[in-house]
Amino acid sequence: MDEHQKAKFVRRIGGRRPYQRVGKIAAGSTAVAGVYYVAHLEQTPITKRYRFCTVSADESKKKAAAAYKRILEEFQDEDKVVSEHSATHKRVMAIATRLIKAAEHEPALERTLSNLQLDWVVHVIQSSKVNAFVLPGGQIFVYTGLIDFIGKEDDGLAMVLGHEMTHALLRHGAEQATLKTIFYSVETLILGAIWFMIPSDIIAYLLHKTETYLFQAVTELPYSRKLETEADAVGLQIASWACYNPEAAPLVWEMMDNYAKAMGTDSSNLRYFSTHPTHETRVEDLTKQLDHAWEEISWRCPTTKFIKDVRPAMEAAQKQRMEGIASQYRAQVAELEDNIHKVEINKKRAKQQQNEEKVQSYEQKLRKYRQRLKTIKEKQQAPGLPTQ
Repeated sequence: MDEHQKAKFVRRIGGRRPYQRVGKIAAGSTAVAGVYYVAHLEQTPITKRYRFCTVSADESKKKAAAAYKRILEEFQDEDKVVSEHSATHKRVMAIATRLIKAAEHEPALERTLSNLQLDWVVHVIQSSKVNAFVLPGGQIFVYTGLIDFIGKEDDGLAMVLGHEMTHALLRHGAEQATLKTIFYSVETLILGAIWFMIPSDIIAYLLHKTETYLFQAVTELPYSRKLETEADAVGLQIASWACYNPEAAPLVWEMMDNYAKAMGTDSSNLRYFSTHPTHETRVEDLTKQLDHAWEEISWRCPTTKFIKDVRPAMEAAQKQRMEGIASQYRAQVAELEDNIHKVEINKKRAKQQQNEEKVQSYEQKLRKYRQRLKTIKEKQQAPGLPTQ
């Protein structure tokens, strides 16, 4: 580039000191970003935590209404919605109503409830899944699998519903949507830099995948676990305001932990790559909050003496469930051992007939059966499962 071209280039980008213009642009952008950030900074009720949220309550409600319509139609098409006249639905409705009334009488939530205008509605879904969720608009879905899991004590179910309702009350969905937008924007910039600097497409792709997992592990996933922990704490408070026994909260997650280990789905070793805290962590955190919960109950609930011990009934429900799981495992072991015995006989015959193709086929079946048998026998060693 000759001197004339250099001079022309300098004039186009803003004089002989272009870095000054770049600095001004950067400063202006930072100021605008700062104002935008402060304008969208809000404080959560109860926990008084400051957060950045760009999704309005109206926007969340509109999206929740669309999601509610879609989800309910899917369940209705599959004929999974339990009748509102059933005893199960009435039980869940009574618990939810009690929790909602407790929240509505709490001064710290008065403004929040007024702004959100949640449309509380309850649906019980016929499913073996141990699950429940509440949409941002206040629509509550509870699976019969969770109801059976908890057992006959309402207190345990109240703790789970209190947790799920907290997600709606504290607008965790809107907060996560905001964070995902930020995370994806930053990730896009990083991805662009990687593909610009790395000449090899394969290396760039591998670096991008590594960056994505690391980015999630150090930003998105820890924040998700933080919101779940907050929902545990506030859910316990709401259930306590409704005069449910707070001792049920750590008991529920203790049961969940034993159930996960019995089913071979325990993910505590992958805690840093999970959206939820480990069951052990939740039990520990909730146990620490019991004294405060009982203090709340002592002056809010005049019938404290009628709050019964929930442990015997919940432990009985857990024992019955564990016995059922153990029985299933014993039946599966017996079936597999019988299959292995039959295949070994067939393999022996194939060898005698010198049919190598059948021998190899039977060997593959034996490997499959033996691996499955090993897996089930390992599950039988889970804590809480009866050995006989």
